[in-house]
Amino acid sequence: MSYLGLLGVVCALAVTVFFGTQVVPVLRAAAKQTTGFVLSDGRLAVTPDSPTVLYDDGTHGMLLVRVAVDKEPPAPERRYDAVVTLRQRGADVVVFGHTIRVAWPPKLALDVQRLDAVAFMDAWWLLMCMAVFGAALVWFFVTRLIHALVGALLLAALASPTREIGFGRGFNLAACATTPGTLLVTALLWLAAGYRLDPLVVNWSWLLYLLVFFVYLAGAAAALPAKPANPWTERGGKTVE
Repeated sequence: MSYLGLLGVVCALAVTVFFGTQVVPVLRAAAKQTTGFVLSDGRLAVTPDSPTVLYDDGTHGMLLVRVAVDKEPPAPERRYDAVVTLRQRGADVVVFGHTIRVAWPPKLALDVQRLDAVAFMDAWWLLMCMAVFGAALVWFFVTRLIHALVGALLLAALASPTREIGFGRGFNLAACATTPGTLLVTALLWLAAGYRLDPLVVNWSWLLYLLVFFVYLAGAAAALPAKPANPWTERGGKTVE
């Protein structure tokens, strides 16, 4: 358990540093571009001179932020890893091909100007990083704990008839088997941002994680000592009378 906690802390720190160095600057740039918007009675209104695109680096980028666009993004904008569109009735967040639609709360009222958005980013970016760290830590720990339990059950069911293994040892082996894939997936997140990899690389990284996990799990099972053919024979070769 402590090992999974340490693995979760390391990966959560990597994700938090990624958020602070890659996402926060983009949000700052988007905040500086907006000229203000008003959210009243669940409907978004922007000032006439507000730009439609708040952030766009012009190439395959990590994030594109737009305001008050009621059409689906054109095909060329699919190259972005994430697209945030603030619409009249809600917001659309497309992350690695997955669309999340959020409706504006009917009773929420906001009047945000450019200086307000910039001041918000200046005041709250550290708290946002702390929230990302907490969420990433919980996610990594819980998912890897579940994977370790599943791996221990698989080892107990498939390897125990011929190998010297108990549930405790199987859990420890499965927990260690989650490490290479977890670190690889975390590294892919940085590589995708640094080298502008295709979003599909990150979108399907879970499949690579599972492949590496099962390879290491099978290798651990094969390395376990085999049970003696004679159950009455001790490891030293002496027969129990």
